[in-house]
Amino acid sequence: MTTRGEALQDWSQLRPQVEQVASRVPITVGRAALRRRGVANPHTREDAAAHRFLQKQLPRIVEAPILSEEDGRFARFMARFRRRRQERQDADGWVIDPIDGSINHTVGYGRFATSIAYVSGGESVFGAVRWHTRGRTFSAVRGQGAFVNGEPLAVANEGTVPNRPKIAYGIANRPKEGDAERVPTALQNIWRNGWETSQGGSAAIDICAVAQGDMAAFFEFGLSRWDFAAAGLIAEEAGCVVLATPAAVNPKNDPHLFDFIVARDQELLDKIAELTGMQDGDGWV
Repeated sequence: MTTRGEALQDWSQLRPQVEQVASRVPITVGRAALRRRGVANPHTREDAAAHRFLQKQLPRIVEAPILSEEDGRFARFMARFRRRRQERQDADGWVIDPIDGSINHTVGYGRFATSIAYVSGGESVFGAVRWHTRGRTFSAVRGQGAFVNGEPLAVANEGTVPNRPKIAYGIANRPKEGDAERVPTALQNIWRNGWETSQGGSAAIDICAVAQGDMAAFFEFGLSRWDFAAAGLIAEEAGCVVLATPAAVNPKNDPHLFDFIVARDQELLDKIAELTGMQDGDGWV
């Protein structure tokens, strides 16, 4: 087991261990039985099993707090995370989403993933995304590049964005009132610009698709930290440009809610920010 201080120096050595854990998360392909939270925010037995597995395995690599999308008790960790930022102290810990794309998983559509990030000093220093049905593991170490199944991953930025780029987007299953109005307006602006759009149902996979060059960009209003903490770093280390700013619509003042854009170059990101109405500001990945 590695301590938190040692982990800051060892992620290149720890990366294969986390990748292996991500590949072993107990998730099967096919329809999953709902356990609770309703159809719009599903929770299955496999969500719970994947969460328990990661809670057990990750502290064996680095012993640190875990912020999980599936943990009903994470409010205390959120409060501690917020306090540390206010006190300008380093906030260290795992940020995970055991199954990103839960609705896809419940209906047997294979576009879902496990997302694992390690955050230190307010930014992701390591990230891994496992696309289970494709057998692909994306990962990155801050300052040391991105990888897919252990091979270097880098998007070619120059001369590769088409005149009609394909833009992926996400939308919450139950969007907040303000976002429910912002999303159609943003899409109309993008369509008027002559661009194509696509919704895949898993932010982590869509962000990695930008890093891999399959999509030109991705955006979502009100995206949770665990949805992009790993994939955003992967995209950034692959050469993409990332913007994550505190969500403009955030009635509960959730410190882990962001408006998010990733694009293959700065010019495209700036244009999407203009078309979607997202404001530049101090964010983090």
